[in-house]
Amino acid sequence: MLEEAALALRTGVPLYLAGGFGGCAQVMAAAVGGSTQTELTLDYQLRHTPRYGELFDAALSADVAPSFDELVGSLVEAGVEGLRNGLDAADNGRLFVTDDVDEVVALVLRGLRQVTDVA
Repeated sequence: MLEEAALALRTGVPLYLAGGFGGCAQVMAAAVGGSTQTELTLDYQLRHTPRYGELFDAALSADVAPSFDELVGSLVEAGVEGLRNGLDAADNGRLFVTDDVDEVVALVLRGLRQVTDVA
């Protein structure tokens, strides 16, 4: 998911981080806010993700291995404004932490209305 988020940032696709359910979205939302996340390191993934070493070695041999420093750096550099999701800082802040599905849907729809409004 981290790689896809970095790709969205690089290509200008709106990025919505619903972090209230945990997982990678929660860690990325914290990184966007500037918080250091040990989960977003190669060392952490090698120690905590079964068979990640095999996957990383295959990616390395195909010359497509991810650089966690670059991926995390793109999140930190983008900040909330760089998400280009039509939400202001307060709305993104809610999206980063809420576990209310209705609120997540409402926030994403609000953002989509803003980024697709061509009037």
